[in-house]
Amino acid sequence: MNSGGGMVAGNFDLVDRIYAARGIKPIRAFAAEHAYSAAYNIFAATDHGTVARTGGVGSIGVVVTHFEYSKMFDEAGIAINIIRSKPGKMEGNPYEKLSEGARERIQERVDEFHKQFVAMVARNRSMDVKAVDATGAHTFMAQQAIENGLADEVGAVDDAITAFEATFSEGDEQMAEITQADFDTAVAAALVAGKEQGKAEGVAEGAAGERARVVAILGHDNAKDRPKAALAAALDTDMSAEQAGKFLGNLNAEVTPVADVGAPKGMLKAAMRGSENPEVGASNADDDKSEMSRAEKALLMTKGPAH
Repeated sequence: MNSGGGMVAGNFDLVDRIYAARGIKPIRAFAAEHAYSAAYNIFAATDHGTVARTGGVGSIGVVVTHFEYSKMFDEAGIAINIIRSKPGKMEGNPYEKLSEGARERIQERVDEFHKQFVAMVARNRSMDVKAVDATGAHTFMAQQAIENGLADEVGAVDDAITAFEATFSEGDEQMAEITQADFDTAVAAALVAGKEQGKAEGVAEGAAGERARVVAILGHDNAKDRPKAALAAALDTDMSAEQAGKFLGNLNAEVTPVADVGAPKGMLKAAMRGSENPEVGASNADDDKSEMSRAEKALLMTKGPAH
């Protein structure tokens, strides 16, 4: 999104619907470049928010602008006569001087909307109401937003969307999932590998090619129920997407929807003895390394894209 905000009408109901959909479907927001005021309320309702490094979010507040033309009409010799049934009818119109009573009532509405706005952001971002209110309706650059708890990540929108798309799998079957941390690691590894190869072919072209290879492997039909093996093929080998797809097609599904049950120990190794990449496969509880060590390994990868 790229918005400076908008009207209150309908915004709160929309935000509640987005919030209610959490856990049912993955929802992410990408501020490229800005998400302020009403737009930020929508941004905050999602599971995860990414902001472009030159962008910003915030402006958690409400404003009403009142225009008054009474003096202009007086100077022009124009008299506007308003006949009303009750004093509050048409209160705050632009043809009469704004009364103190009208100003106070408008301020009350502004304060009430602000209170609701702050409460929604606090709920959606798991923040304390006082912390949200303390932002003072200011706007914040990307890194400031992270520090204030108003966003989750600073990054290019295309990279963020690529990682997000890779988490999807078609079909209604429940199957093993690769965590977002795994995909973030995959994207990071792809960028590192691409930059190394880019010394010869150009950094941008190399990074894009390696990232495309990783995403193609993770999004292959045969990777849907073999996510761990797919992740290993993407990170630990130079197999092309086509080669990885054929390799994964020869493996059994890794887990069932009910429990995280891996293939019998040794079966995957036996299945891969005839493969060009015998070191790749689904890991079991004895072979799994910690997420941190796996991330470090991925970030240190220097191989170029597959041929």
